[in-house]
This record gives sequence, structure tokens and C-alpha cells, in this order.
Amino acid sequence: MTTVELSVTGMHCASCASLIEEVLAEQPGLVAAEVDLASERAQVTFDDTVTDLGAVQAVIAELGYGSSPRGDPAAPPT
Repeated sequence: MTTVELSVTGMHCASCASLIEEVLAEQPGLVAAEVDLASERAQVTFDDTVTDLGAVQAVIAELGYGSSPRGDPAAPPT
């Protein structure tokens, strides 16, 4: 299992955060997703034998939001 904290951009309301949580929860291999509008953060836990961070970020991007791993300045934002 891998847990990653992401910065999430583009959220405007609580519904945005809820939408991201709901869609992530439906993804194969995703164990948990908590999205906080106020801090613009998401914490996701996934089974890295089933999915990876790139797939998680792709789902967020498909919803129209940006994301990048927190604490890793070398990681490019998506």
C-alpha cells in the first residue's frame, strides 16, 4: 500500500472535493481518498500492485482539476 498527499488545484466548493472523493473511490486499487477543500489537499491510499500515482492523477485531471505530490518539488504538476 502507498499513501500520498497531493496538492489539488481548481476546486471552488465542497461539491468539487466530494466529486473527486467519489470518483477516486470507484477506481480499482484505491483504498481511501480524503479531499479537503480548505487546504487544497488530497490524501490517497492505493494498492500499488493494482494502480499507481499517475493513474490517480489522471483521474483527477479528467475531472478538470490539477494535482501534484506534496513535499516533492521535483514532481511536475498535472
